[in-house]
Amino acid sequence: MASPQLFGSYGEQIDQLLVVAIDLLSKILELVEILCYTHHRAILFDAQQSYLAAQNLQHSRYYSSFHTARYIATSN
Repeated sequence: MASPQLFGSYGEQIDQLLVVAIDLLSKILELVEILCYTHHRAILFDAQQSYLAAQNLQHSRYYSSFHTARYIATSN
């Protein structure tokens, strides 16, 4: 860090400014991490919902064809 001897009376202010800048940068990085995690979870949720929708569609097609075949078999 900068020393008061090197920059005179501005040295302490520079030190405080660096501390604030580092703290701000760490908060920004925390926010980016949270946003990335949230985005990743949203992608996983979308993938899960797509899988469930495809699974439901597959089941509905199976049951629909099963009932159609049963109807044809019983109506003849």
